[in-house]
Amino acid sequence: MKTYISISFLAGLFLFQGCGITIVETLYLGDAKVNAPITTPPVHLNVNSQPGDLTVSPKISFPNKKNMTATTSDPFRGTVLLADGTVYEANKENIEWIYSSYLFGADLDIKLSKVISLFGGLSVSEGNHMGGNFGIGLFSYMGNPIVRFDIGLNFQEYEYNAVTVVYKSISSYWTGYQHYEYIFHDKGEETNINPFISMTINSNNDSALINYFCTLGYFTQQLLDYEPHTSYYDNQVYSRTVIDKRPDCTAGFFYINPGIALSINKQMRLVLCAKILKETVLQINSGELIVVPNLQMDFNF
Repeated sequence: MKTYISISFLAGLFLFQGCGITIVETLYLGDAKVNAPITTPPVHLNVNSQPGDLTVSPKISFPNKKNMTATTSDPFRGTVLLADGTVYEANKENIEWIYSSYLFGADLDIKLSKVISLFGGLSVSEGNHMGGNFGIGLFSYMGNPIVRFDIGLNFQEYEYNAVTVVYKSISSYWTGYQHYEYIFHDKGEETNINPFISMTINSNNDSALINYFCTLGYFTQQLLDYEPHTSYYDNQVYSRTVIDKRPDCTAGFFYINPGIALSINKQMRLVLCAKILKETVLQINSGELIVVPNLQMDFNF
């Protein structure tokens, strides 16, 4: 009987203690590196296009810069003492995007009618990162110039190397208030899907050696979307709150893309252009412009 009472008393004491504990964990992004190409929208020209036409467009592009750095929203500001005695402190510009130095790919554009196209494409970049696009195009059929609107989605694989800082505060009836900081270091690969929209105006002269075009558009590219791989949950009885302040780190680009299409024959055109990008969300590289030259062959069937 005494043993039963003792066990009951200890169990009740444990539950009382557990109910008296409140834990709040706040997650911050420390430093992060991302390896991925700049995934710009495809280039689609309509020169004397007819319903049922298929255009296959192998392409290669390469940016004029190697990387960018930026400061994310709600970054971790402080230091964490690590188990080996060293101190971790995040950089002021805590995210670095390392651009792939090249991107190869091929796009398809199928004219379903006089005013509608379906398109899609695949690409591979430095580091064997796969990507692609798909969407719908709306365009004028007759006249010179031709106006075309593209709405679609880009998908892109990327590598990340990121530090998550967890600030943990514990309030207990028995021990008062305590706080701790600790970190998780994650490496991995993810695939993100992002929207784009563009408008292209191109001259429409099938007999001319050169046709001109210019595209205006906007696209986004998410750089981070991951969960810390190491679990920091346990089975204790307490009130626990998690506040995740890690941003998704999405870059947004306005771009203009002037270029020319050189007619080789009735079925082949060489497309030369340079996409000039201005990032508007992360404010990367102090607002500097990024230029992505693009070389493309259009095979019309």
